[in-house]
Amino acid sequence: MSYQPERPTRRWQTAAEHVAATIWTVWLMWPFIRTDRYVVGFDTLAYTGPNFVVGRRQWTSGHIPFWDSGIFGGVPHLANPQTTELYPLKFLGYLFSTNRALGLLSALHMVILANGLVALVARRLRLRAPAGLLAAIAFTGSGIGMTKAIQFEQLQVLAWLPWLCLCIHGLFFGQRPRRWVIGMTIIAALTVLAGHPQIVYIELPLLVTVTVVCAWVSGSWKRLPWLIVAGVLAGLLASPQLLLVAQASGRASVAEVAKQSEARSGFSINPARVVQTLLGNPRSLDQVGASGGFETVSFLGVTVALLALMGASVAWRKRRLPVLLLTLCGVGGVLLAFGTNTIFHRAAGRLVPGYSFARVPARWMIIPTFLAAIAAAVAVDALRSARLPVKAFRVVLGVAIALAFAVALGSVQAPGRLVVGAWLGTAALVVGASWLRPRWLAASLLVVLVVVEMGRYNDHSFARGLTRTSSVTDLAGPVPKFLASRPGRSLAVTNDAADTPYLVNGFRPNANNLFGARSIDGYDGGVQITKRWLAAMGTLAGGDLNPAVTLRGQIVGPLNVDGFGRLGVRYLVLDSGRPDIDTLSKGWTGPVLVDNTLQVWENPTWVGEAVVADATTATAATVVNRRDGAMTVATSGPAGLLRIDEQYAPEWRVTVDGRSAEVVAVEKFSVGTQVPAGQHTITFTYAPRLFWVGVGLAGMAALGLVALLILERRYSVAFAE
Repeated sequence: MSYQPERPTRRWQTAAEHVAATIWTVWLMWPFIRTDRYVVGFDTLAYTGPNFVVGRRQWTSGHIPFWDSGIFGGVPHLANPQTTELYPLKFLGYLFSTNRALGLLSALHMVILANGLVALVARRLRLRAPAGLLAAIAFTGSGIGMTKAIQFEQLQVLAWLPWLCLCIHGLFFGQRPRRWVIGMTIIAALTVLAGHPQIVYIELPLLVTVTVVCAWVSGSWKRLPWLIVAGVLAGLLASPQLLLVAQASGRASVAEVAKQSEARSGFSINPARVVQTLLGNPRSLDQVGASGGFETVSFLGVTVALLALMGASVAWRKRRLPVLLLTLCGVGGVLLAFGTNTIFHRAAGRLVPGYSFARVPARWMIIPTFLAAIAAAVAVDALRSARLPVKAFRVVLGVAIALAFAVALGSVQAPGRLVVGAWLGTAALVVGASWLRPRWLAASLLVVLVVVEMGRYNDHSFARGLTRTSSVTDLAGPVPKFLASRPGRSLAVTNDAADTPYLVNGFRPNANNLFGARSIDGYDGGVQITKRWLAAMGTLAGGDLNPAVTLRGQIVGPLNVDGFGRLGVRYLVLDSGRPDIDTLSKGWTGPVLVDNTLQVWENPTWVGEAVVADATTATAATVVNRRDGAMTVATSGPAGLLRIDEQYAPEWRVTVDGRSAEVVAVEKFSVGTQVPAGQHTITFTYAPRLFWVGVGLAGMAALGLVALLILERRYSVAFAE
């Protein structure tokens, strides 16, 4: 990993690279930053935005967001790592409106990512300017950067990757390992808390490879225990989240979701289109069309691809084994990105623990893209030192010939002649620039080529195509406002149209949470799809359900009006254009509200949010107070079984007139308890005790960091003397 760690750096040059990388990132993320428009992507309305609203509502009211009452009939919220509720930087977003906050946080993390690459390349690897700037532009401007820019939880995790590599390098090559342990602990904890666990999982092979390479080159194998210390402390710091995640994972249908989603088209790179996927199509504004799907957009561009090959060739002459390990890591990432198209992927699914949870194989392209950006920086540094060796150009020529043979044999698809001509023209410019003098001019021209090529692609990025003058919460029509103002849950059986306002008002799960309306349906790819919910919905739907698809996407009529009523479902949202609307609405009353094609129907069997049932009757109880994860109910009738419209979990607690009582699962789904006759006040609270165990462990880790800091300061004084 370390190219020439002893080489001195010029601080003003590195500072200039940081400034230039930040300017590039501001342009890249301008749709998120500008004050007159908003980026409204699918996740903004269906996942990230609703999660943000739920968290802010509870934090600002003085409560920890343990529970989300709005989806799946109620579900653990903090236990879902993608809600990022304990991630410190997310609290900055609570100063702004939902859509604006998500945009600014995305831009902030892209800046963190870009500057992390500059710091890694320039400050730790000691590569000459503008190598760090080129690495930052290459990675953030790549197809991976383009897609992650609108995938909030994934970008937050990815932003800390270069900083983790920097800390690993510093641990093995620095003179004061304790300092790097402190930094690595904090950054690793931020990575875990930042959001998407799959991205953490994908980064692990790269981080392990970087660790082995740094230990090998430095010869400091004895420092490996410090790395373990950092990992343990980071895990303890994140334990309030991790313990709840582990608890929820045992009740979730995560494995089933992963296997079902993995086979969907557009989630794996097509080997026949790999060249177009990696190089991009400079003649097309549709990178999805060039690669085959949104998740597979992974272009590097011709300039970065050629420089990466040259950089790998240069590094190979100096450190063969480390370069071989990093190359194998990158190639492995590409092979895994092919998904079920290769036996390699299927074998990994059988042999590697947890691999089956990697829902989108194409995301493994993070690893080769990151390594390609670093290798391209090595090539620029070599150019600053002297002309690139002829061997580097031979490597490029060899790869080009191999690709030509693959195209001739039909195993790789060739784009049109004009696209190939554009690639060859760009390649000629790269080779020509590499032989220019003075050398700083040659390196600068290569950076300009990368900016032009990546700028061409990102000038029509996904974010730029998703900008609107209205934020996602401003799109609410009569349906969300009507349902949010009334008690009871809803079930939306509408269409998946491309029109964003329709998706918001048609309650594309979890859009209902944007407005405080509660639903029995939901959307999640992780721990929130519980086995309990899946079984209950399967019973009402009349068959087994696919957990990778929302309830509304597979339910058929006629709906079980009485069954949904017992689960608290009061309203049914339908699209009048559906051919099965008569079947779906059978037994429901209405429509009670019509907004264009959207209709709201009412369930005549719905009694209330809290119901006391005895052998013959079911009577609504009075809801005194309600918030996410807590409900206070007053009863004044005969004894019976009290149920509320929340999904059961063992962490629910209940008191009757202040005294603890037993919580039961009513009909295997709803939270309930037995109540005596007469007037009583019953309070239900969702209170996971494991969270406070995690808080205690995190406190111990914090004390450990303080101890390390004290030792580091004493060591620094002794070192200075």
